Amino acid sequence: MTDDKSLISEMAAHAMLEAAQRQAIEIVALSSDAREERYTLISKTFKEAAIKMGKPVSQAEEAAIKMVEWTRSTVMIIEADDGAVAERD
Repeated sequence: MTDDKSLISEMAAHAMLEAAQRQAIEIVALSSDAREERYTLISKTFKEAAIKMGKPVSQAEEAAIKMVEWTRSTVMIIEADDGAVAERD
């Protein structure tokens, strides 16, 4: 991989993680049902974007699943941190 491609891949990965973090911050405030709807939307949107970028469907699906898992994990971390802050107050 050339340096340019490596830099672009690194920038894309950073942008995706930032997007997941933004989504997670919004999801924390949602009800359980609304959260599941948001996770479904994230999966669908991410899969469609990956396919448009030329990824095979199987890879796009796998990437979408990983993005939702990352977002769910980030939500859990935010909630755990909020609980820790509340306990200290």
